[in-house]
Amino acid sequence: MAIAGGPLMQPTDVIALAEAKFTAAIDYAVQVGNEGLEHFALLGRARARLDLGNMEGAYQPGQV
Repeated sequence: MAIAGGPLMQPTDVIALAEAKFTAAIDYAVQVGNEGLEHFALLGRARARLDLGNMEGAYQPGQV
């Protein structure tokens, strides 16, 4: 896959990038106080972490 006309990336690299983008979205949502966006980003990041085999990182008690 290529993102925004960039070089071809392996699936794990794309998922790692998605995890980073979801983390940035969580930070932004917290800053602006948007709980709905925060929850969606937490779910997206958890899914990305599961896809990367990071079960422990995907599970965060007390969130969502």
